[in-house]
Amino acid sequence: MRFLKILLLLSLISTIVIYLNSRTWELDLIAGLQENGNSFSVHFFQFVTDSNSYVNVGIPVVLLIIGLIRHDKLLREKALLVLFSLALGGILSYGIKKTVREPRPYEVDRRITQLSDGGGYGFPSGHTLEATAAAACFSILWPELPIVAASICWVLLIMASRIYLGVHDPGDVMGGLFLGILSCLVVLKTGDSLRHARAKAP
Repeated sequence: MRFLKILLLLSLISTIVIYLNSRTWELDLIAGLQENGNSFSVHFFQFVTDSNSYVNVGIPVVLLIIGLIRHDKLLREKALLVLFSLALGGILSYGIKKTVREPRPYEVDRRITQLSDGGGYGFPSGHTLEATAAAACFSILWPELPIVAASICWVLLIMASRIYLGVHDPGDVMGGLFLGILSCLVVLKTGDSLRHARAKAP
């Protein structure tokens, strides 16, 4: 939990710093990555980005179904917390995109090719937000080393894929990282408060 709070702060600071300074380096980075890429890297990152919702939503849904079948209340609650975090993240992403109206990298730099779907505005990265919200919840609710390591790797892959495919810049994915962690922490904190309230109720 402490690590996530530190990462929350660092991602917020990074997002602010990126957006307050000249951002030409972000476009140069994406253009350079695409110029030096190949068909394998395009297909690999496209597979990663296409798998995002299947992993982030599919896993907690499967866990929820297993919890219902086995009458495992704790497993059901954990799965629902992940899904609620994703729902909150989706609401935040939609609202901020409509407010900020940040263009996509390929819309402002002709060197950058749109290699994946990217509907709507750029900030924040919805894929990164979703992956981070799910990964953060999994890391807290199931704090075993393999799960934590897999969660970190998954988020990094999603972030890299969105940048490489030309649909987001580093500022977008850092914003998604911040909001994903925030969504997870808010939902888990709310869940803890509700459990404590129920426990104290006569």
